[in-house]
Amino acid sequence: MLAGADGCRGGWVVATRHDVRVIPTLGAVVEQYERIGVDMPVALADTWGRRCDDEARRLLARRASTIFTAPPRPLLTHTDYAQANAASKELFGRGLTHQAFNLLPKMREVVALALERPGVLLEVHPECSFRTMTGHDLASKRTPAGFAERRVLIESVFGTVDTKLSGAARDDVLDAYAVLWSVERHQRGEHLVLGDERDGPVAGQGQAMVIIV
Repeated sequence: MLAGADGCRGGWVVATRHDVRVIPTLGAVVEQYERIGVDMPVALADTWGRRCDDEARRLLARRASTIFTAPPRPLLTHTDYAQANAASKELFGRGLTHQAFNLLPKMREVVALALERPGVLLEVHPECSFRTMTGHDLASKRTPAGFAERRVLIESVFGTVDTKLSGAARDDVLDAYAVLWSVERHQRGEHLVLGDERDGPVAGQGQAMVIIV
């Protein structure tokens, strides 16, 4: 079983070839799948900046701004924004955005699961998946045209999908399927790797710092 997961207000949208649903935590279902792609960093650096993020931006070109810079692993322990921001400035000379701070709980969840089940979680960025599907830039998913184009792409692969799920936005559902698309490519050995797998697993994290497309 393969799955694609995207964070949403209700927890995670998890898409498979059989169904799509919203679950509160990945830990509740991780043992059900051979591979789960997640739109979330799986292995973090000890400072700001990851090679895989830089390569994802180059792939997306004009849509590069959709790739946010993954925060350093030492900031994961912080649960207060002011303290996390101060720690980032003290340790690394730059602040932490509210957007990045709000993702820390899901990052903690994913990093912990990656340690428990090495090799099961694959980091995937759905915009990289959509870009690779089409070979060209797409309009923003927040626009009617961008959403419609993404829906056509997903349904051409997976058939009709239900994007009206309690606890998730419509684009979250399409993103989860885009992640699944890359996981299936990985399973067939047809995927692209952003970052360098030759660097091997990051010490103490059990995963290479790469994004699968």
